[in-house]
Amino acid sequence: MLGLHMTPIPFRAQHMILQTLQRHLEHSAFQFVQNWLLPQSLAVGWTCAEALELHKFFKFLARNRSKISSEQHSENITTVQNLRHSIARIRHAAVHRLAQDSDSLLEMNCAAIEFCLRIGDDYGADSLCRLLKFLQKTLPKSSMVQMQPQQTVPSHPRLPKSSLRTRLQQRSMTPPDVMTRLIGCIEEDLISEVVHFLRIELP
Repeated sequence: MLGLHMTPIPFRAQHMILQTLQRHLEHSAFQFVQNWLLPQSLAVGWTCAEALELHKFFKFLARNRSKISSEQHSENITTVQNLRHSIARIRHAAVHRLAQDSDSLLEMNCAAIEFCLRIGDDYGADSLCRLLKFLQKTLPKSSMVQMQPQQTVPSHPRLPKSSLRTRLQQRSMTPPDVMTRLIGCIEEDLISEVVHFLRIELP
């Protein structure tokens, strides 16, 4: 058996998941600054969640930390700052449309949940927990699809060995028509499941 490496999650599904994570993080961050740092947030133009930029939120938080009166929130900010890299990674992947595998999406989802919890957005955390359970159940567990090897290509005396090896590798990595159609059906089913879940559970 030969392994065919492929992106296990259709890119459209990946991007919808990343956009959902980014949107929820922006709304959570905006809700936090509205509650605790309203004058400062208005001063930088954050009049709605869509105006807030996640990669700037952490610097904003560090700059205005002393103005937060709640001791609990002040302590949680330390943990929030430790999530900076993970949250920035979500935004970067969503904005620049970077392909992700199952493990990366699950890790990002977990980081987003912790972010929401630390800044006091229990509703957002609950929504993202539902998303996490859905992804754990739905996403492929492996990026390796097994297939039967293609028939061996007979050697050709006029071709150098390196060219033959390249042609063999290319043929062995190309799935037959049946496999191509099967993969297409699986991907479309996954996209439909993601679209339906996000539309119903996380509108």
